Amino acid sequence: MILSQPNTAQGEPWKDNTIAPVTNPFYFEAAQVNTELRPVFIHHEIPSSFLGDGDTNAYGVQARWAVNDRLALIATKGGICDLDMPAAGINETGWADLGFGLKYAAVDDEENQLLITPGLKLELPSGSSGIFQNNGDGEWNVFVSAMKGFDDLHFAGSVGARIPNDNDEESSLLH
Repeated sequence: MILSQPNTAQGEPWKDNTIAPVTNPFYFEAAQVNTELRPVFIHHEIPSSFLGDGDTNAYGVQARWAVNDRLALIATKGGICDLDMPAAGINETGWADLGFGLKYAAVDDEENQLLITPGLKLELPSGSSGIFQNNGDGEWNVFVSAMKGFDDLHFAGSVGARIPNDNDEESSLLH
């Protein structure tokens, strides 16, 4: 749930007062069509039950460019990952696979504060294999994101599917 304070009394569109969620940065894509650079940092502790204790850090930047008020080009995955799992003998730093695509605001209903945006992303196997990237033949991510406002209360959500080009190397996933 996203809360914001709209200023629609002064004629400002309700979308200008919404906030894109930060959760699940590689699979979730907000419904808003905008231009932005968003830094991403992820730290993950790896439990001892999975090949011994360790951690991983990912550093990247997501880029979105609004071609117009409905269409955006998006680059949502890429950057550097540092993987450290001493018990497994893994201490690697490398590039993440690249993910990019587009999204289009199919429904942009200002009066009812409703935004529905389908999109398509492609992830290329272009990263470093030492950090478990660069496997398979890439994958497609088909998604639909939506945002609904009720005056100063806004809800955002997304549903999608990751579809690999090589099911022997990567798994299908609903998100």
